[in-house]
Amino acid sequence: MKRTTIMLILSFKILTVLAFDIEIDDKYYNIIGEDRVELTFKDTLYNSYEKDVIIPSSVSYNGNEYKVVKIGEFSFALSKNLYSVEIPESVTAIGNSAFFNCENLTSIILPDSVEIISKYAFALCKNISAISIPSKVKNIDEATFLACENLESVELPEELNNIGSIAFLNCHKLKSITLPRKLDNLGACAIFTNCKNLESIKVLSERPPIINPMLIEDINLKRCKLLVPVGTKKFYEEVDTWKNFGSIEEF
Repeated sequence: MKRTTIMLILSFKILTVLAFDIEIDDKYYNIIGEDRVELTFKDTLYNSYEKDVIIPSSVSYNGNEYKVVKIGEFSFALSKNLYSVEIPESVTAIGNSAFFNCENLTSIILPDSVEIISKYAFALCKNISAISIPSKVKNIDEATFLACENLESVELPEELNNIGSIAFLNCHKLKSITLPRKLDNLGACAIFTNCKNLESIKVLSERPPIINPMLIEDINLKRCKLLVPVGTKKFYEEVDTWKNFGSIEEF
């Protein structure tokens, strides 16, 4: 894991990127449409923002009004002294690695307008303790919350239908999670690997989702409860991997 993390950080250092188009109030933007911009970073050293950041819903530049619709890739990456971010309802997408390794970020609320959260978006944000995924998000991409070491609580939306590989890898303090009804396939590898403190997994689907054994290989199955809908316990007890939980209870 340590070697993987180092390689990821080094890959950021040598990345070639375009310069920002607009700077307003110590924030950087790229124009991505006639009247739309995305927040971006200052330069390839990253670490572009600090303390408490409030992102506006729109900005004016050269007589034109632009709506802020996206947190661009790497926008806040490696911002060591970033504490909190307020995102406006105008934003619909969080880009690849947008908050990568913001080690002191403790507070972030994603507005209901967000529909897309890309891979590695919050990877290595080790001081986030809780997060709620907006209702329009249908996919949690690869490694989205990789190594968020202090993440204890995640609220997933009802319409979610996919969780990417290693999405919650090394989230050591994650205690509970509820898997939505439409999440019927958990085939991606190592989603919860090294989540050793999980105390309960609540599955809303009446039909046991397809599951890769690697998904729960590091979970203490004697301590972690599997909670399933009333009348479905017998079905979960008949399915490999699900049946390995020491305690299966109906709710």
